[in-house]
Amino acid sequence: MKNKNTSSSDIKRPFRREERYYLLKISDMRKYLSAEKQEVVRSIAEKLNAGRAVNGKSALQAVVVEHDWPEYERVWEMIQQRCE
Repeated sequence: MKNKNTSSSDIKRPFRREERYYLLKISDMRKYLSAEKQEVVRSIAEKLNAGRAVNGKSALQAVVVEHDWPEYERVWEMIQQRCE
């Protein structure tokens, strides 16, 4: 039976890794995309940043840890611990 004083936001769901971002490595863009396509990607990024600014958000900043780096699993563990 659910406790009356427990809201649905209090119920912990199991941690699940999820895809939330598209990530494009600049060196890959230079290697695999034409200059024209690279400019399209930059233009899209600028539009997204402008949209975020309209909503009072700063440009998205992130730390990227690639799957083949030794820290990768440890970083996931740190995120899971924070979320639980």
